[in-house]
Amino acid sequence: MKIVHTCLLICLSVLATSCLKDHNIPPITLHYKQIEPFKDQNNIDSYRLYFTSDINIDSIANIKRSNPQIICPLVGKENFEVGDYHKQVIKSLFIEKDTKPKNYINEDDLYSVELLFYEYDEDGSQSRYLEKNEIIDLIKNKKCIPCTMYMVFPWRYKHYYSNPMCIPVEDILKVLKD
Repeated sequence: MKIVHTCLLICLSVLATSCLKDHNIPPITLHYKQIEPFKDQNNIDSYRLYFTSDINIDSIANIKRSNPQIICPLVGKENFEVGDYHKQVIKSLFIEKDTKPKNYINEDDLYSVELLFYEYDEDGSQSRYLEKNEIIDLIKNKKCIPCTMYMVFPWRYKHYYSNPMCIPVEDILKVLKD
């Protein structure tokens, strides 16, 4: 009887996920501009990432009522694939339209996001902040950290993922040492 319930649950899960609607949003291309050190209100070491987009992020988020975020795997292959589980990541809370940072080259739609470096436990239920020396050890032999913007929509839509953006490790190492 337990096997029948398990099989039924699996079948219903597959059926429910296969019925998700496409959001019809083309993959956005994000363009890295710079990263700066940033102290948040809790005095946690975080970093401000500036980037542009080839599509207005605000208009997409407002239409679909979603909160876009950035995620960047620190370990693993450089070609980030949707659905991959990453234990060590850079993750943001939300993306906002921003003013020009220091030394910014003129472009119209500039976005920024506060980034934090996390490590998750095996099942992803708990996290902790990574220390600077841990971050350096994880990325020192890489050239680029791939990042993607993602949005989670109401239950009937598939999740959205942008094209990957590269944050140069050289820039990250520079701000870690500041």
